[in-house]
Amino acid sequence: MVQIFFGNALYLSPNNISIIEAEFSLPLIIKLLPALLSLLGATLSLYLYHVNPEFIISLTNTYLGRQIYTFLNGKYFLM
Repeated sequence: MVQIFFGNALYLSPNNISIIEAEFSLPLIIKLLPALLSLLGATLSLYLYHVNPEFIISLTNTYLGRQIYTFLNGKYFLM
């Protein structure tokens, strides 16, 4: 009974095989780009908040920085 239900679940039409081939034709750097950018963002955030916190403080001392801080602080808070 299960075999009848899932009988055509893995069917691939010959017209859609090019979608699968597109994954293998991408360059390696394109595949690794999300992971590399995630590591870059995590490293940058650790640096800015732990090694050089004066930069973050100086951003909130400007007019635009205060406006952005006030907006984000009021909008994304947890109770």
